Parts: sequence; structure tokens; C-alpha cells
Amino acid sequence: MGDATLTGYYYPQPASGLFLRAGVGFSTVSVSQGGGSVSNSGLGATAGLGYDVRIAANTSITPVFNYVWGHPDSGFNRSILQFAVGVTFH
Repeated sequence: MGDATLTGYYYPQPASGLFLRAGVGFSTVSVSQGGGSVSNSGLGATAGLGYDVRIAANTSITPVFNYVWGHPDSGFNRSILQFAVGVTFH
């Protein structure tokens, strides 16, 4: 499974560090079984929210919660809930 999305970020109050993110793009799935494989692709989307926690003037620890949705042309939808923590350099 994989997704590639064009994502935008929105900071309702930039000084607070809270942000929302949303994007649309491409979703794909590939299944191998019994010597054969099937691949399908279609629409994908993502939405999430996060918070930049400043640890230095130009650096933040950034926890983020995402919902990723995909609809490859294989007759099913897939949904992923993701929690991640990153480092953001401003």
C-alpha cells in the first residue's frame, strides 16, 4: 500500500503552534499471492492535526495525528490512523 498526497498546512493562530493539515492525491495497493500479483490505484486523501513544541529558537518537536484514506480501484476503501512525532526546523 502507498499514498502520495499534495498536503497543505493551516495554522489558525501561528504563535500557538497548533496546525491542521489536509491533502488529496494518489493511493495504490499491490497484492502478491500464489505466483501472481494484482495492483490497483485510485484516489487518496489525508487529514490531520499537530502541534509544534518549541525546544529551541528554530527547532520544534512535532507530534501529529493523521487520518489517511485510500480508494484504489479494487472495490474497497482503506483507512489508516497514524500518530507520529517529528522534528521540525523553522
